[in-house]
Amino acid sequence: MKIKRRHVTLLEILLVLAILGIVGGIMGINIRKALHEQRFKSEVEVLINQLRLAQELMLIFNGDLYLTLDAAQDGIVSKINLEQPLASWTPPQKSLSHKFTTIRRISLYPPPVGDTSKGALIKFMSGGAIMTKGILRMSTAEQDGPGVLSRYLCLPGYPAPLASVARQLTEEECLTKDEAFDAQLTGRTMGELKVEKGVGVEQ
Repeated sequence: MKIKRRHVTLLEILLVLAILGIVGGIMGINIRKALHEQRFKSEVEVLINQLRLAQELMLIFNGDLYLTLDAAQDGIVSKINLEQPLASWTPPQKSLSHKFTTIRRISLYPPPVGDTSKGALIKFMSGGAIMTKGILRMSTAEQDGPGVLSRYLCLPGYPAPLASVARQLTEEECLTKDEAFDAQLTGRTMGELKVEKGVGVEQ
């Protein structure tokens, strides 16, 4: 028996093309979203590494310095500023300054009195006796909302390991004073840094 070949109609071709277009559009959106999230996470890690470097320079070389985070037209510019040159080590210029384009908003809570800027000033001075205390928010927009990426970092006001979290931190869990925990954490951090003192800071 002879089988009749069915001809594909123009309507069916257009339907297939429409389905392929929809699927391709969804895939394109998901790819852009994933790339955006990855760039944001990478920039957050670069910024935290700068904060770690500033803390290590203060502890190892007993230097006084601060990290400025200033709002720019297309992102945030960070810079480690030394109060005076370090005695035995000159940090690479690339590690001192960086421009972020995915991080669009930086804020410190509670904000310093009288500060209305869209950036932050993080102090690392006097061997840890003078350090900025607060919750640092790094975000792709000014306010949290659908599609907005944010990370939060606790700055306890003394030398400590630095790591960001996705959930919003509260003053109670970040800034409440716990003498025993503080002493243990600071001692551990100082112990780790003493190992590096003889060989400098790795980049």
